Amino acid sequence: MKCIKCHQIIPDGSVFCLFCGKKQVTQKKQKNRSRKGRGSVSYRKDKKKYWARITTSENKRIHIGYYTNEKEAWEAVDKALTNNNITDNYNWTVKDCYQKWSANHYPNLTKSGEGSYKNAWRYFTPIANMKMRDVKTSHIQKCVDLGAEKFSRPICEKIKSLASQICKFAMQEDLINKNYAEFLKLPPMEESDTHPFSDEDIKILLENDSIDTVKIILILIYTGFRPSEFFSLELKNIDIEKYFIRGGGKTNAGRNRIVPISPKIQNYVKYFYIKAKLNNQKYLIVNSRGNKLDINNFRNRYFYKTLEELGILENENDRHLTPYSTRHTFATLCDKADIDDNLVIKMIGHTSHKTTEKFYIHKTEEDMKKAIDAI
Repeated sequence: MKCIKCHQIIPDGSVFCLFCGKKQVTQKKQKNRSRKGRGSVSYRKDKKKYWARITTSENKRIHIGYYTNEKEAWEAVDKALTNNNITDNYNWTVKDCYQKWSANHYPNLTKSGEGSYKNAWRYFTPIANMKMRDVKTSHIQKCVDLGAEKFSRPICEKIKSLASQICKFAMQEDLINKNYAEFLKLPPMEESDTHPFSDEDIKILLENDSIDTVKIILILIYTGFRPSEFFSLELKNIDIEKYFIRGGGKTNAGRNRIVPISPKIQNYVKYFYIKAKLNNQKYLIVNSRGNKLDINNFRNRYFYKTLEELGILENENDRHLTPYSTRHTFATLCDKADIDDNLVIKMIGHTSHKTTEKFYIHKTEEDMKKAIDAI
């Protein structure tokens, strides 16, 4: 055979010319394969895969995807053609759907609610770039399992909630036809290990109420505010004359709820209120720089340290009480005082007494004994 370049005689079947080095075998350009009305499939040499696409009734070409063989590519084309409403959103990924959903949804949430969804989104990394149309329950389950490896059920519930919102958005866009988040399996609910302050603990606090941290703990105990809600309270939300506080967030039921200021803590609230007024503060409680106090800062620098000094916590390893224990204590005190259930859930910011009773009200052996004696 002759070299295609220098025309020297070289052995038959040679791949390269012995004289000029020219490659003798040339690869024919892969022609596009198309079927009228059924889209087209072509081999992409740069990706070493088959490229599938269709043309809509408006003569708009829609990219379907890349596949390892021609058969898979045509199957994808056929599947796409069964969808009579193919538009530009056909190739939206899970990330695309999340971004478009969040753009409309986040403005209606509190910062806390938005933050919890953003935190849940971090666990969608394994499927973020998947085409939304290809997502099934098994894919989302991987995200839930990832959350379960690092944290407990609450984060998994938030992952499921976000997945449900994304699926509903995708259904509206005709990308999927069911909410696959409904079939997710969550880890079992763990019993709450949060304990309320005991009557003896509260007595010790009241005996040491000259300490600012103790004042804050007592205010939290007798208002039921979440610590994060309390540290976000602005002076304009406090009626110091009628002794009411309007505040709260996280849920619709908890947002801007009204909580009366108990006589037991009125002097403490007035103390911080006057101090804030004199310093021209925006928030009732602030840090050393005059900014809103961070809950983690309060917990680690003040809360545990003060309780250890008072002997309520035995040592630095004793963490059976947390700032959130104050909220549990409030619910338990309300229950002991036989306050009407509807008033309790309004003050604590729940939609149902079942939630308050299940997670916040703590019965003691003495409570149960009194109940039995009353029968």
